[in-house]
Amino acid sequence: MTNGIPLSVLLPIFNAMNVDKRILSFLLMAFGIVWVIAAVGIFGLGIDTNSGTSYIIMAALCMLAPAIAAVVQQRVFDRAPWTGLGIAVKGTRWGVLALAALVGITIVPLSLLACFLLAGAFPLLGFGDVALTSEHMLATANELSIQYRNAPLDAETTEKLTRIPPALVLVFVALGSVGGAFSVNLPFMLGEELGWRGYLW
Repeated sequence: MTNGIPLSVLLPIFNAMNVDKRILSFLLMAFGIVWVIAAVGIFGLGIDTNSGTSYIIMAALCMLAPAIAAVVQQRVFDRAPWTGLGIAVKGTRWGVLALAALVGITIVPLSLLACFLLAGAFPLLGFGDVALTSEHMLATANELSIQYRNAPLDAETTEKLTRIPPALVLVFVALGSVGGAFSVNLPFMLGEELGWRGYLW
């Protein structure tokens, strides 16, 4: 069964469309793995968008599904070399990669600047309300603490945060976001790219 439709109905359609059986196999695996993970998470463990870390873990595992399907299809079913997955360090355009990192670092500051400068042109509620102040930073940090720790910031942490310039925090957040994209997030983003832009493409 595929989303309620029997495979006996789908297979003749794919055959009539002249779809490569390897592609069909890959797609069934990729979507099947996601559906199993989501079903276990949602119906078995009661995870939803408000579940915090549990939801992030479930989403991250789903992102790995295309990579798992691609590797199994390429290496086990097709018995083909790794090169068919599009994995190659040689030929990487490092200048483009550096430019992408630079763009990633500047997105948040430029977005805030655009909101601030265009506030008069778009008189919408909250638009242009950019505040790089210690009070605003502490309020945001306190909200995050309540959301993820179920407790407000303690007095000692609050005092330490008041000594840090908000602009410096913004710089560290931007650098941390790009650093995270190139490290912690990389395997999960690669999961998508390895499947869709690697094997399938």
